[in-house]
Amino acid sequence: MALNHGQRWETDEPLRLGMQRIRDAVALPLNEGNASKLSPVQTKGLAHTVQETVTYLMKNCQLVPEADANLHVIINDLLTGASLLTTEGQSDEGLARLHHALSEYPRYFNHPNWTPLSSHE
Repeated sequence: MALNHGQRWETDEPLRLGMQRIRDAVALPLNEGNASKLSPVQTKGLAHTVQETVTYLMKNCQLVPEADANLHVIINDLLTGASLLTTEGQSDEGLARLHHALSEYPRYFNHPNWTPLSSHE
């Protein structure tokens, strides 16, 4: 991942909306401490939200190619995390992967009013 000549990449409205939706969906299980406290229905729902929102991002974001390449690194982490959520015994690792992607996002993308996740959201 790389910055834009030392600056964060600009975002568009679809990216901001989508990433905020994922952030808000991930905040609840972090508040509860870990994903293993979530039911299979809840982890499946969170995974579906992430996957559905990533699809929205891919269809609607209009970034410059260099920013888009960086976003795809974050998208890969989001999709990996979502996949792990639904893998038996891997939900905590999936949640950690989602948290990592959401922590990296504001380091590389300018998203006004972004509220970082805390480990105990």
